[in-house]
Amino acid sequence: MHLPAPSRILQLIALVLAAGCEPGSELTPGDAAGVDAALAADAGSTDAGATDAAALDRAATDASIADSRSSDSRIPDGATPDSAAPDTASTDHRDFDAGPPPSLLRRDGPRMTMDGQPFQRIAMNKFDLFYQFVGLASGSPVTLTRPQALHAMDDAVAAGVCCFRVAATPFWPVNAETWLNDPATHWAAFDDMLAELNARGLKIIPVVAWHIWLFPDLAGEPFHDLFVPGSAARALLFEYAQELATRYRDDPAILFWELTNEINLAADLDYGSRTDSHIATHMGTPAARSAADNFTSDEMATLVADLATFMKSIDPYHLVSPGYSRPRLSAWHLRSSPEWGGADWTHDDEAEMAQYVALTHPAPIDLVSVHLYPEAAHLGLDGRDPDLIERFQAAADAIDRPLFIGEFGDNDPTVSEHRSANFTRGCMLEMLERRVPLSLIWVWEFYQFAPDAPSAHSIEPGTDDALIAAYSELDGWLDAASSARGADLAVSNAGMEDDVEPDLLVDGWETVWRTGSSADWSARRYANPGDVFMGDAQLRLNSGTGDPSSFVYALSDPIPVSGDQDLVAAAAIRRQLDGQQRMRFSLFEYDVSDSELRVTTLELSDMPGWVFRVEYQRVSLLPATRSVRVRLGAGGGEPTVVDVDQVRLFTIEP
Repeated sequence: MHLPAPSRILQLIALVLAAGCEPGSELTPGDAAGVDAALAADAGSTDAGATDAAALDRAATDASIADSRSSDSRIPDGATPDSAAPDTASTDHRDFDAGPPPSLLRRDGPRMTMDGQPFQRIAMNKFDLFYQFVGLASGSPVTLTRPQALHAMDDAVAAGVCCFRVAATPFWPVNAETWLNDPATHWAAFDDMLAELNARGLKIIPVVAWHIWLFPDLAGEPFHDLFVPGSAARALLFEYAQELATRYRDDPAILFWELTNEINLAADLDYGSRTDSHIATHMGTPAARSAADNFTSDEMATLVADLATFMKSIDPYHLVSPGYSRPRLSAWHLRSSPEWGGADWTHDDEAEMAQYVALTHPAPIDLVSVHLYPEAAHLGLDGRDPDLIERFQAAADAIDRPLFIGEFGDNDPTVSEHRSANFTRGCMLEMLERRVPLSLIWVWEFYQFAPDAPSAHSIEPGTDDALIAAYSELDGWLDAASSARGADLAVSNAGMEDDVEPDLLVDGWETVWRTGSSADWSARRYANPGDVFMGDAQLRLNSGTGDPSSFVYALSDPIPVSGDQDLVAAAAIRRQLDGQQRMRFSLFEYDVSDSELRVTTLELSDMPGWVFRVEYQRVSLLPATRSVRVRLGAGGGEPTVVDVDQVRLFTIEP
């Protein structure tokens, strides 16, 4: 495959700029309608859910694109971009004046709704789905990758997945050859993908510029030109966005639009000194980056506002996300002193992080976007602590936007290296409690380099069944819940860190006992650097020797609650159990006089390997319940050893 001829790229850029496709900060719907005059077919006004009407419109659009790319102008003779705007009924197959169609995602302050009901889901990234339909996945022909895509869709439906986040643009410049020279074939593959999604009731979030260097590299310009009105790089980006939004604004498979993938992680850095910026000359990139590529967070915020405004002028009803990762640890400080001007790497506090979120999510951006992986300590929390979600949600709440976690998952170890996927599990529990409107796991059935070799992060039926089962259950609970957020309950010394006395008994868990007659049993604080789940210590239960039937227990201090509601109890539990060995994770309920009402127990067994896994159970409290206590137990073998850390309880509704 070769890079498209420069003359072909320049011709397209010239046509785009001549049409006024390059918007300024004051772009209006009339401007885009003028561009649409030569692009969209007159399909009349039909129901937004009619996929056959959408297909007819796409066929007409194919002809319009081909015609417009071979003509001298995208604007009708004698017209200016503003005066060329036709009646919307002649260019759109939905009557925008009739109001938004049903079953579209909407935002209501920090929440999302669909069909008047709260929209709260956990779903999946499927980065390469379009590539599998267009022949750009895993270095394999489409005859092999398309069936894989269909198989992935079917597996997703079986797991209850509602949507995918998908790269909507080619990755490297050489991959854009079909779009530039044969757009009808390019978009036919996208049509095919959407038809298969619609047949299964799945939706996607198309990412307009997944590889953010693509359009500058195609134009042969430095990255910074993407932020310069009138540049070729910017013209190509807006042209692609226009074709995508015009063609699919009525397709039921579109959940919402996303503009970029993690562009914020490239802001305020010095590419004159960096060597890690997606260089692949055989794929059409330049041989090096330079200081001419540098851009600021403020320029980025202006770009996403302009692009969102442009897309909303074409499609005013679908929401728009910027596609950011979580802010860098020093994002606010680097904004004032970027890497090329002093490089202030001071870590931001929570207030500074919130200021950065507000700056980089200007109107008309609808969603606050972050990606979350277990990394360095952030905002005073362990980088593996899912409570980070609460901090980012607070920043989103402050600007009255929903939080969208576009990626989250396990890293170092990845899910393939540690099937417990504890960060993913912990995040899903936090999303349930916090009622995060939408969060997407990285990544579903991803074959990056070969069609028979799943990537290290790939989540696969057959190898990740326990994780998929947990996902399906927690997503179902979240989907059924009201939008009222849950609340953490005060578990004393939940991280097992404290032993003030010291007597080796974990504070808050000092009620310990053993049933049976075993010797050398214990329930003690265990601290061994490098061998703990989080923090510095955990609780170790050892059932002892001499009596295989013995169990050792530790009981938490009482935790006040209100009855007649649902709780989720969770903990990170490490065990290697076989035979009759068991770990018991129980919740005791008490009334106002501290009389025991009921015990609910999750009994765990058959866990191979000495590894942690975040376990959880849901308990519907009795109306008379006024306090609960967590009991942790281990036994049934000689000895049975179990470690427990990060016990948490939070409320959800019945």
